Amino acid sequence: MPQFLILLAAGAGVFVARRLYRRERQRIAAELARARAAMQPEAEAVVSLERDPLTCIYRPKVAR
Repeated sequence: MPQFLILLAAGAGVFVARRLYRRERQRIAAELARARAAMQPEAEAVVSLERDPLTCIYRPKVAR
């Protein structure tokens, strides 16, 4: 009988740990999705630079 109680307690512990792990995994995935969505406008606003041969200063590339 004691072996059964130990097995039952271990099973309950695994069940609780699995639920906590799943919740934490979902929370991290949601946070990552929010971060990716927040970074999207910044990625689209990146402007290419080109070096000015006379001044050696990098300036935004002019569309030609």
